[in-house]
Amino acid sequence: MKPFGPLLGTGRVFLSILPTTTITTTTNITLSGNQLVAFCPPDIRTSMVYRGKPSPACEPCRTRRLKCDQRRPSCSQCIRAKRECLGYRDVTALSFYDQSNEIIGKARLTKATSKALSCQRPTAKSHRQSSPVVFPSLTFSVNDQATGFVFSHYVRSAKHTRGHLDFLPSLLQTDTSPAVTACMSAVGLASLANIHMSPELMLAARQEYSVALAETSAALRDQEVATSDSTLAAVELLSMYEIVACQGPPLIGRWLNHIEGGVKLIELRGADQLNRQAGLELFTQLRLQIALGNIYKKAKTPSWLLDLSREALKYRGDTGDQVLDYFFRILVEVGNLVAAIRENTYDHSATVLRSALNLDAELITWAMSIDPRWKYTVVEVKKTDDEDHRLHPIYGDHYHVYPNMMVSMVWNNYRFTRIILHEVIPFLCSRQSQELGRASTYGPSEAHSAAITQQLAEDICASVPYHLGKAGSSDGSTLGIPFAGGVLRLMWPLFIASDCQGSSPEMRAWIAQCLDKIGHGVGINMALTMAQILRDDMHLNWMSEGEPSIVKRCREPYILRNAS
Repeated sequence: MKPFGPLLGTGRVFLSILPTTTITTTTNITLSGNQLVAFCPPDIRTSMVYRGKPSPACEPCRTRRLKCDQRRPSCSQCIRAKRECLGYRDVTALSFYDQSNEIIGKARLTKATSKALSCQRPTAKSHRQSSPVVFPSLTFSVNDQATGFVFSHYVRSAKHTRGHLDFLPSLLQTDTSPAVTACMSAVGLASLANIHMSPELMLAARQEYSVALAETSAALRDQEVATSDSTLAAVELLSMYEIVACQGPPLIGRWLNHIEGGVKLIELRGADQLNRQAGLELFTQLRLQIALGNIYKKAKTPSWLLDLSREALKYRGDTGDQVLDYFFRILVEVGNLVAAIRENTYDHSATVLRSALNLDAELITWAMSIDPRWKYTVVEVKKTDDEDHRLHPIYGDHYHVYPNMMVSMVWNNYRFTRIILHEVIPFLCSRQSQELGRASTYGPSEAHSAAITQQLAEDICASVPYHLGKAGSSDGSTLGIPFAGGVLRLMWPLFIASDCQGSSPEMRAWIAQCLDKIGHGVGINMALTMAQILRDDMHLNWMSEGEPSIVKRCREPYILRNAS
């Protein structure tokens, strides 16, 4: 292993740290899959027991009985011992113990014993059938399985320090909104339908989605309920359903409609939403999506959202989430920059080019002065010459191991933000040259920017094995079922990396393979759509008039196509 560290390349600056079982439900819908534990979670309402207050310390400190200061992203004990800090558990959630696995184990043992004692020869019919997963004494409705899927794949746990829906446990303790319940069922059913390719489950998901829309609309008509955490959570879950159930182009248009509704709700809720844990987590989650949506729309971010973000800093404490506030500000500035170029609201190209270069320099400074807790390890991998590198689970000759998922997410935010900037910068240099009537000497060359985006894209690819199950082994031979809460944040960095100047056909083929694994592994259809776009040698025309469209790939910077 070699430690993380910034590299200064000659003549350019970049960072190198820069099978089958059958599940029969009570509604006569059959699910097929490889791993019951992943796709058939227990009924969390009927098999939970209270077991007191667990220790909030990280796993290494609990094992060694050391005093843990619970700093984020890594505690001081782990930093001092130079070991990986696995993050902290959700103490509230762990106060209740899920005994379903024990019950299932006992049921299996009882069934196996009774079968052995009966000494009956199996019939041809029984031989053809798969072993049943749901036992007569244990029945779970399909909606319970869907909700369990959401909790096991999108909410933080002892193993995963950050999920996509971490606000759910604290929210559901105080508000069991019918809109949120229906939304969770819709997302879980759609995920399971995609995994098992079940039309019956997808029909059930769409029915739950219709219920969720009706319940959310009813909540929005109530002046008091409209500004509640549960209503905003329902909007976030509805937008997530569009990602899971995506059926192809326009790719994110429907998702964006829900995000725009979330913008209005956040404005109505004001600073009071930051006083509550669920409210603060919802705000943090949605504002990043708002900033990304504005880059997609080529629209400026309203100033009041920046004011609320500054206010949020007062409520975070020493959680390590302050870095998210930093990257939100940077994304907003990049979005405003793209909006200015699109609207042609600047006098000289040099002015907006200077802003782009300053943002890039600020990001480089952040990366080179990063706190040790946010560094990662590079693991080298040896490959044989006859391997098909497009099918290998690791791109190139190395991959990254991060202290936790939060650190990986932050670094990928850094990388794809710089990729966007270095798609903008060559366009601005070209426009300045047209204004001057000669070649511009201000800013990097197009080849320089292409080299930077190639390095950043390769670093995004190097983060993939960590999300897909690599724990530090250097053989790189297999990858596991991903945690949906992590890979949901990985899809867009991968897609942006595939479309940058520095990407190659080999990289795009490898990224398409990764997106396929994400889509099939956790049932996210948008990842499958992205993979197919890459295989068809197409791209998303971000800067087209109106709704961005899928068109044949061209060599112009993706963020500025049709901008002139």
